[in-house]
Amino acid sequence: PRYTFRVGEELVYEQTAAVNRLAAPGSYNAIRPLDRSFRTVVTPVRQNADGSWRLLARTSTRLFRFREDESPRVRFENETLGYVDLAPDGSYEKNPSLGETILFNFVPEVLFPPLPLRDGSVSPTRATGATHHLKTLSSDDGVSRLGGQVTTPLDARYNNHVSKLVDFDQRAGRPTRLRRDSAGGDAGDWFNTATTIELVEVRQRSPQWVAAYEAA
Repeated sequence: PRYTFRVGEELVYEQTAAVNRLAAPGSYNAIRPLDRSFRTVVTPVRQNADGSWRLLARTSTRLFRFREDESPRVRFENETLGYVDLAPDGSYEKNPSLGETILFNFVPEVLFPPLPLRDGSVSPTRATGATHHLKTLSSDDGVSRLGGQVTTPLDARYNNHVSKLVDFDQRAGRPTRLRRDSAGGDAGDWFNTATTIELVEVRQRSPQWVAAYEAA
């Protein structure tokens, strides 16, 4: 699988599920609504001479506070803008608009993880310090399922173990569903979650908008 995009498309990704692995089954913490709202709109605006794609990203994030006897309250919200020149294999060079947490920056590998290399080796370490050990697990009707471990330098400190499953649309050249599973014995709820992000909408910008961007 390799990334490919269409100039002017808008890809809308949203977090659609989250599970707290430490909560007792059936407890309020296990069944409460998502404590985070995450939505990113990605717009490809050109293909660069080296084959990479210039992607613009607008991310909206909200964190909620929950109590059993009241409606959820927003305790933090933020909107960030970023861009990346993403190569077909998912590699990129870091720029000032990128960072390591989706609360404050665009993090490309949350939506576009590095893809398995053609020689079978693992994907390179990214700007965040994470290395994705993804392999193709299955392929059916144009959709490949990729999976594997994601390792970081902090894993040993927190006894943390992260894995990722990605449903990749081969024809469109993009992920449609990403599931991240994290289990960490020493870091509480933050490292013991399973989250799912899905492509929920594809829209199209007008040719005039694309031309105006190029002229700016």
